[in-house]
Amino acid sequence: MRPPASAVKVGALLAIGLRAACALGTGLSHASPLPQSQGEPTKPDIAEAGALFVDAIDRLRSGNEQAVTEVADLAQVLASDYGRPDAMRIAKHYLGLTPEQRATGRTRRAQFERLRDRAGAASRWTGEQLNRWPAERAALMRALDDLSDLAAAEPDYPPAAHAQALAARLALARAERDPSLGSEAQAVLLEEVEERALHALTLFDRAGQITPQLDPLWVLADLARVQGQHQLARERYADLEALALAVDRSSHLVLAHLGLLQLAREEGDPTGVERQLGALARITTPSACWPLAREHATSLYHADRPGAALGFLQAYRPSAIPELREWHALSAACLLRSGDRDGARTQLSALDGASTTGDSDPAAEGELARAALDLAENRPASARQRIYNLAGQSLSPAARAQAAALEGEAWLLEGRPQAAREALVRALTLADDWRARISGGAGSIDGEWLGIHSVVLAARAHAECGDPLEAARLLEQHQGRTLRDAEHVHSDDLLALASSAEAGLVTYGIGADESIVVHIDAQGRARSASIPTGRRALSSAIRRLREACHDEDPERVEELAAELSQMLLPPPIADRLMDVTEGGRLIVLAHGGVESLPLSLLPIGSGLLDEQLAITV
Repeated sequence: MRPPASAVKVGALLAIGLRAACALGTGLSHASPLPQSQGEPTKPDIAEAGALFVDAIDRLRSGNEQAVTEVADLAQVLASDYGRPDAMRIAKHYLGLTPEQRATGRTRRAQFERLRDRAGAASRWTGEQLNRWPAERAALMRALDDLSDLAAAEPDYPPAAHAQALAARLALARAERDPSLGSEAQAVLLEEVEERALHALTLFDRAGQITPQLDPLWVLADLARVQGQHQLARERYADLEALALAVDRSSHLVLAHLGLLQLAREEGDPTGVERQLGALARITTPSACWPLAREHATSLYHADRPGAALGFLQAYRPSAIPELREWHALSAACLLRSGDRDGARTQLSALDGASTTGDSDPAAEGELARAALDLAENRPASARQRIYNLAGQSLSPAARAQAAALEGEAWLLEGRPQAAREALVRALTLADDWRARISGGAGSIDGEWLGIHSVVLAARAHAECGDPLEAARLLEQHQGRTLRDAEHVHSDDLLALASSAEAGLVTYGIGADESIVVHIDAQGRARSASIPTGRRALSSAIRRLREACHDEDPERVEELAAELSQMLLPPPIADRLMDVTEGGRLIVLAHGGVESLPLSLLPIGSGLLDEQLAITV
């Protein structure tokens, strides 16, 4: 049954997720065994009792009418002895069918499993097979809808719910990834997605099946997250977690915490990321859960610890092709950050042989990665040529944004700030526009696709073109997005804020390899300065300063504070601040490691910053 269109505003998920198991049984799963008193006859634990129940229903659906009594008795035992009253509803559904109706339902279930297996097989396609994915996806969607139409009109209708749940996930993946979709077509597709998931939940509930509700709940939670409705997403992940615990389905418990982890990452909440990584470590292991291994390695990489990330990746190399592709890409990034360009090149070659399904040419990913390697080796012309060679190919929205960002970085290396500014603004705009299409403007795709590195480069390009005010606006536009009520930051906002303090304001962009600071004085005059220091070196210096403070080592504190002052308050900025009357107020818009820096300790001129100015962070 094709669900009607809805006016509900929905988003798109970030991955197909076909490898996560759909709960396709009768609806029962396993829970922990119940303790037995000494001397009592041993009875099956709930896993065994549930397996017996599932087997009895399967024999009943296969035409064995002698299983009728067994199904009824086992349902009563599960409800009274194991606290699973849903077993009674499941039994009622199947016992209320005629043998012919049960046989038809079993046939429909087999039809669904074949379609699910087709989708799973396509996720492992490589090479030229990938060109067939859009057509195969369309065929799968038609077949799932046809099956849903048939099964929903029959007494044994749960196969329709399974079909709708799988179709919802495929549709969400397309809505997020397919660059050929126009805005209107995408909106229509997104309206269908939530309707499909809700329709599946309704049918499962009507049949008394609880465990199969996990997959559509997962779709709805991911939907809210990428839509930017973070509170709703938290509520839905909590519902998913509660249900997964109730039916002891560890696979979906992991998915709930992975979703919460991604939510914390999008909100810029490192404590939340660590909390979710800890929760995942208590319920699974990196060897059993590649997403957990990937997230640990990604956290180490973003903390500028590429060597530790590489060691972790080498310990937990996956075997499935889609996961192996992610492994090669992340390994290449870590090697490049570590300065091992030959190693990164080897990983990129391996990446070409580990293709998976998608809506763009996977070879383009390899070319973009090679362009990044060219930039690392100071070959900007070669990088630009690779990007130009991709023109006309069907690139995903993320790939188009990444290509523009790489082009902009190449122009900067060649001393062409005007061309760099055009390319980098295009990159950020592409990311922003796509984010707005799927999330109503509340997500953070620009950060996920491009990172603060590209934002810092764009700010630098504006500054080198003589527009430091726009550099400051970009830094604020793309940092701390979830902390603001307004979606956009305007230059007038910054000018008004700067005019409220005698010393104006300073804002920072701390990139992986370089940083930038912009000062706007109370009269609205902006000045910028590049900082040839990246996140890792800055964080290390701040950590050492804090440790020296803790150890009460004043000489060490003075030495380290002077070092940080030279980094963060270079002469063009420090000179302007020293011209301000003593006691004037300075607003510091701190980002990255600057957030944890004790600014009052930084020297400026012959004294300390907080002796010269009144600092508001």
